[in-house]
Amino acid sequence: MSNEPTVKRWTAKRKAAVDMGILKCKTTAAEVPRQYELIVSENEGWIEEAQRSIVMTP
Repeated sequence: MSNEPTVKRWTAKRKAAVDMGILKCKTTAAEVPRQYELIVSENEGWIEEAQRSIVMTP
């Protein structure tokens, strides 16, 4: 179990912060689900959303 507080509801801001941690190499996509007690596919979905929004941003 991690030292992180349990998050009951993931806001877009929280998801973005986790994704930025991955992009800035502060953590890995493999570590995030363990750290926050997430389902791997849930985190993968967040990463895909972030990638789509990056591509769509002018």
